[in-house]
Amino acid sequence: MEATSADEPIVLHPDTSWCWFQDERAILDNGKLLVGGVTSAGDITVTTYDLSSGTVTRTILHERLEVDDHNVPALLVLPDGRYLAAYTRHGTDRLTRFRISVRPGDATEWLPEQVFEHPAGATYSNLHYLPAEGSKGRIYNFVRADQWDPNIMISDDWGRSWRLVGRLVDSGSPRRRPYVKYANNRQDTIHFVLTEDHPNRTNTSIYHGYLKDGRLSRSDGTLVCDTIFGGKPPRPQDFTPVFVAGDNRTAWPCDLELDPQGNPCVIYSVVLDPLPRETGRRGMNHVYRYARWNGQSWQDVQLAHAGTRLYPAEAEYSGLGAIHPTRPEIVVISTNADPVTGQPILVDGRRRWELYLGRSPDGGTTWRWEALTRNSAEDNLRPIIVAQGDIWVLLWLQGRYETYTKFRQKALALVKRSADISENN
Repeated sequence: MEATSADEPIVLHPDTSWCWFQDERAILDNGKLLVGGVTSAGDITVTTYDLSSGTVTRTILHERLEVDDHNVPALLVLPDGRYLAAYTRHGTDRLTRFRISVRPGDATEWLPEQVFEHPAGATYSNLHYLPAEGSKGRIYNFVRADQWDPNIMISDDWGRSWRLVGRLVDSGSPRRRPYVKYANNRQDTIHFVLTEDHPNRTNTSIYHGYLKDGRLSRSDGTLVCDTIFGGKPPRPQDFTPVFVAGDNRTAWPCDLELDPQGNPCVIYSVVLDPLPRETGRRGMNHVYRYARWNGQSWQDVQLAHAGTRLYPAEAEYSGLGAIHPTRPEIVVISTNADPVTGQPILVDGRRRWELYLGRSPDGGTTWRWEALTRNSAEDNLRPIIVAQGDIWVLLWLQGRYETYTKFRQKALALVKRSADISENN
């Protein structure tokens, strides 16, 4: 039975959350949608939705690991059709945990958990498979660990064993924390965008580079580091600037995808009022920006008004945005302000985060907006888009988000066909 479009959201999980510096949090594989999550009790889960039958199956990978949305698993389809999941705690121990599914195409039963111990507390998991490297291909996992920098792990046996080969960048101090989003071309290259630190510590810029054949390069191919295997890693600032911070603006990446030519596209949020945290007024004016590499330079525009911070203690947290992975002229954003005018979105007198679909007729220069949710009783946050063939799925979290350790949300999904987005949207 073929997958069909769904006009009403599907409830994938009634109690879950995710952060946004782990990928892939969701994958489409032969008519099945797999989604990672962390429940309000700290369970690490994988939910499977069969697009043909409509069946939802929920599996716990690790019970009560930690109540923290930073611990959501990253998922990967292995070459033999089985699934690999990787997850950590939020820096409270040194372990990256791995599980491999028992059977291809089935995420309901998994082999026992294996662990890898880092030299420092571990946070985040980002899995990428490059089939062009080695006789069996190579899996990369990018984890924040040693020096609080992004560390590089590799596996040459499809996730059964791992080794740590070094750091992607050197931020210059264990107190600094670069934040990174990754995307690969499914063959031989991993792109990344990153900051030089957390935007609550300093006004941060966005930089781009890529990893290919063990070497790191800037957007235009200029070599930055001739090997990731040993030696001193480069600084974030050695890569190509996409956005340069200023006295009144600090940035954080939301999503990174590659266009059909393999060029990177990124959505990032910018806080336009980065006042001292002590004022309590920081983060009340966010915008989203959209940048696209055209092969020679970065084209960067303001995408939409993003509204306000999610909560005072994390003034840089926005509702986030997602890029369609095969059609980068299509995006979905979460905002509590009108995308064009910036006027507050109010439901019963209170600001509410709603989802908007954006479509660009000119490669990202201008955008037209359509509301996907309206007059919602609860906030709609952290969209993800996955696609395979003619099918694409929008996922998001709906509910109450108080902090990254206190949330009560459900995961929703809309299944669409590419034809559902007409030229007139």
